[in-house]
Parts: sequence; C-alpha cells; structure tokens
Amino acid sequence: MKKLYLLAGNGSASDWWDDVLPHFEAYLPQTIELPSFGDNTEPLPDSLQALSLALEKQLEPGHAILASGISALPVLHLLVRRPGFFSRVVLLSPVGVLLWKRRLPRLMAVPGVLALVHTLLSRYPKLFHRQYAAAGFSPNYQRIASGYRRCRAFQAYFGWVQPDSALTLFEQINDPIELVWGANDKVVSPAHAAAWEAVLCRANLTVTLQPGWGHYPFWQQPAAFVQWLEQGPPGFAAHTKAGRLQLARHAGLPVPALISIQHANDPNLTAFLQTDAPHGWAVRSSGDDEDGIDIANAGRHQTFLRVASRDVAAKSADILASGVRTVAVQAMIEPVLSGVAFVRPLAAHIEWVEGHLAALVDGTASPHTMLLSRIGGAWGQQAKILNQVGPDPRRLWDFLQSIVATFHQAHLDIEWAWDGQQFWML
Repeated sequence: MKKLYLLAGNGSASDWWDDVLPHFEAYLPQTIELPSFGDNTEPLPDSLQALSLALEKQLEPGHAILASGISALPVLHLLVRRPGFFSRVVLLSPVGVLLWKRRLPRLMAVPGVLALVHTLLSRYPKLFHRQYAAAGFSPNYQRIASGYRRCRAFQAYFGWVQPDSALTLFEQINDPIELVWGANDKVVSPAHAAAWEAVLCRANLTVTLQPGWGHYPFWQQPAAFVQWLEQGPPGFAAHTKAGRLQLARHAGLPVPALISIQHANDPNLTAFLQTDAPHGWAVRSSGDDEDGIDIANAGRHQTFLRVASRDVAAKSADILASGVRTVAVQAMIEPVLSGVAFVRPLAAHIEWVEGHLAALVDGTASPHTMLLSRIGGAWGQQAKILNQVGPDPRRLWDFLQSIVATFHQAHLDIEWAWDGQQFWML
C-alpha cells in the first residue's frame, strides 16, 4: 500500500491530522512535521530551498503527498530539483501567488505584529474563529493553540515567503499536480487558482473547487475529505480553454455563462441550458492539444455558434467524436466589437473587427490593429478609431490588464468582445 504523506501549513503539528487518520483505506497515511514544527527539534532552516531539502530527508520517493497552505511551497521546490519524486501531489489551498496583493504579508511586515499574532494564535486561537469555524462546526482550539506554541518556524516562514522568493522555476515542473480548494475558504481565496494555472504552466494540472469546504476540510469534514482523496472525481484540466474560462469566471472576471462537459448526455447540461441565452449558445472544443503554454493550434477543432438549445447536445457529440476530451458550452455574446489581444503587463497588441470575432478568424474581415502601452506616449490613430465606434481604449486596456493580473502577470493571448455595455472574456 502506498503512503500518503500529510503536511499541514504554518503553525501545524502532526496531531492536526488526527481526525482524518481513521478514515483511510486506500493509503497508509503518514504525518510530517518540518524542522521547528511540532515535535521536530531539528534546527530551523534559513530558506524555502533548505526547508525542501529537510522535507526530502523525511520521505521515500514513489509515494503520494498532500500539502496544505504555505507548506505547498517546499513540496514544489522539491519537485524542481527532483521531478517525479512523488507518485501523486495534492495541494490544498496553496499559498505563494499574488503575495504583493495580499494584505496579510504587508500587515505581518509591520514591526511587532508578527510576534503579536503568533502569541494570540498560541494562546487565544478562538479570536480567529472566522478562519477556523464553519456552519455547525467548531474546531479543537486547544489543539490549534498547541500547534502554534510548538512552532518555532512561524515567524521565520513569513520572511522566507516573499513575492521575490516564494516561486522559483516552477514553470519547469511537469509532474501531475492536483489543486483543490474549498469554495468557502476564508483564509486563502479560491480565486488564486487562476494564478497557479499560470505559475504551474507546464505541470499536468487539475483543479477541484469543492462546494461546502473551507480552508480546513480535514477538520470540518474528515470522512468526506478522505473519501474525495481516495475515490472522488478528478478535477478539471486547468491548461485548456474550458479550464481557464472556469478559473477566470471563478476569479470574478466577466466570462459568459459556461459549462464544461465530457459527454453529450451529461445530466448537468439540461439544467444549464435553462439559463437565459437570447442569442443561443457557442459550442467550443477544449482540447489538450490547443491553447497550451507551448502550443496554440487555434481553430484546430470545430466551433459552432448561435446553436439552439435543442441542438447543443448533438453539436457537442460532433466535437467529442473528433477526439476532443472536453467541450465548453457558453452563452452566445453578440458583440458590437470583438478581437484578439496579445497582452503583456507593459503593452497590448490588439486586432479587432466590428461584429463577431468569427469574421476575423475566417478572414472575411480585415482587422484594425493598434498598440496600447504604458510607455511611449500617445496611443495612436487606431485607438481613436476604436473610440469612434466603441469604448474608450483605456477601458479596453484596463479590462485586458485585469485578466493579466488574475493570471499572475502572465503573457496572454486573449479573445474579447464588447457588447455595447461591457467587455467579455471569450
């Protein structure tokens, strides 16, 4: 039987996993304490890299690991050095992306605050009940306090995990990684999953956004948590058209109503098609061989536009029959303007047409082109043309940059539309 190493986040100790241990059947669970956590008296490392080396010494290769919160980082640092070390990697609500936007790291940098918070967590963790408790559930606060009291690495961890040091060479990781987030997580927003899609751009990444779970499902729902680990349905593929659109929608970006299906008779499709879609549906391929970090292959598979509800299942079956694993069904947008933008944090090269983007893709319309940039002064004549028939170009710039920011400042190729009222990410 394979081992499943269990590694909780900052302040944790082995007994944090006591509630889930009796429920395992398919794995042999083994709790892990990093140096200066819990009862591990080894010297405190001086970096995430050193912490990953210390982690590796406790493990045997070829087994699975579940790491939570901030402890996902030493696991990922280990994978950079030792590809294929684990048979399975599950990351629960990982910490490390968008750190410059989070209030907590900035607050902890204020002199004295970090020590104060550690003291409060060690003695009065119930003060933080909004993070720990859930509807109908109250955790073992004595166990939580004991973990923080014994964690000598608590304050040092905040020094190691900085925007310029938390993530390193993760784009090289190509191992399978399962990212799971509780939809009710009040500690680390599940909207961060989109940023991890960009950071782990070459990993075989799947994402599960679990309804009803908070940040600590191994306390709140231990039996259900283990059942998901051992038997639960796999998450959706992140590095696909449907995957990125789901992540973007979950992060609050304006994405038309969407469902991702792998079978034309998916029982969820019927209910979804009751959604108001006055212009019909777009039925689109979401293949593993398109829209990747190293491949584009745009238009490789069939897309059907303005499909009536009664025909969606048949059109989906046509696409799936071509070998595509997943189909994305979206509410159709009838745009005033639409286009493709090649976007960087400093600039965006944009092609656009009046009407639907299909006219640009199939070559029946000649696009306008323009360059918007943070540098270089005036935005040019083409920006003025856009303003004459549509929105202020600065609104388009802000919209595109909001997508880039959500995906961790990645360089993106974005399809967009303007319906006369708002922008949409397609």
